[in-house]
Amino acid sequence: MDSVQSDAVLTIADALALPAVRAGVPEVLAGEAQLGRPIRWVHSGEFPDMPAVLKGGELLLTHGMSLSTRDDRRCRYVADLARAGLAGLVIELGSGMRRVPTSVVAEARRHDLPLVILNRPIPWVEVTEAVHRAIVHRQALLLERGQKLHDRFAALVAAGAGVAEILRALADAVGNPVVLSHDGELVYSAAREEDHAALSAAWEATIRRLPHAPVAVGVPVAVTGDPNWGVVSVLSLERPLDPFDRVALERAVPLLALAFRRAHESETLAARDRGDFLDALVDADAPLDESQAYFRAAAIGFADRASWLLPAAVDLAPGGGRLDEQGWALVGRDVRGELASRKTSAVVGTLSRASRLGLVVGLADPEQRAAAADAIAESIRRAVRRVR
Repeated sequence: MDSVQSDAVLTIADALALPAVRAGVPEVLAGEAQLGRPIRWVHSGEFPDMPAVLKGGELLLTHGMSLSTRDDRRCRYVADLARAGLAGLVIELGSGMRRVPTSVVAEARRHDLPLVILNRPIPWVEVTEAVHRAIVHRQALLLERGQKLHDRFAALVAAGAGVAEILRALADAVGNPVVLSHDGELVYSAAREEDHAALSAAWEATIRRLPHAPVAVGVPVAVTGDPNWGVVSVLSLERPLDPFDRVALERAVPLLALAFRRAHESETLAARDRGDFLDALVDADAPLDESQAYFRAAAIGFADRASWLLPAAVDLAPGGGRLDEQGWALVGRDVRGELASRKTSAVVGTLSRASRLGLVVGLADPEQRAAAADAIAESIRRAVRRVR
């Protein structure tokens, strides 16, 4: 992954290495440690108000004619360039300026702004053409890498991969942990070399915007028709972020949404099947006998012969909004998972006669019914909040 930065952007150091620039015999006077800054574009001109027209990330070519003869104004000009986000300042020595004043060099060093002089005159049009051509070429390579990654994700989905597998592939592609969150809550994660506890702590620091939080970049994920359902993010825990991270996220998002939709459809069908069994249990016209009920229950995960059963039907209180069948299926999934973590057998499904949830929970003692009902109700409340 070490080559990602150089592949993704053109830096000042890359620009200085171009033959068109080398012909000017470039010499770095300040900001040597910042030559890795990316260049967004090249701008040239001699306007005194140049800082006002910059958008950030430019490499500015000048003859120095816009620099005042007064040191205070020179320093203010360089400071304004730095505050405008200029990537680097290149001054071609000549009739406009024989040498760069020491005050300008000192001000550039104070702001850590790369300051480069060209000791020989060169055609600026050749410099701008060469730099812009290199920038466009790298952008094209970035898009090509993104398309290859999209094809890889599409192949995973076609082979039956789910959300977790796509996130792991994304984490491997960008060389950093990846998390999927909903309302700030971590839903899925691909930790790579970090353990999940460390990743969870880093994510919490990120959403709380703590000073030690890692840098992160995120892209919204649309799920169940909500374009802002969640966010998939890359955290800079193993290497610095670069432009390919956003490209990779944008290529992964449509496939993540597809994997979610497919998983939700699968969960909806499974919940409907379990709901059909619950409907059959209470069908007075064609009741199931005990053996039929046992075998159907065992087939859908209720393998234990519980001594006592707790049946329940769940709906939302009036005025609380409605959930469709898929929403109830996802609520049922979370409730089943929580009951399974408690080693409690249960059948949870969507009932066909109304848009609501039905469940039958196995108990070892009838005295557990009240406590179990309260715990299930709280589990359902949490699940409904997550689904909405």
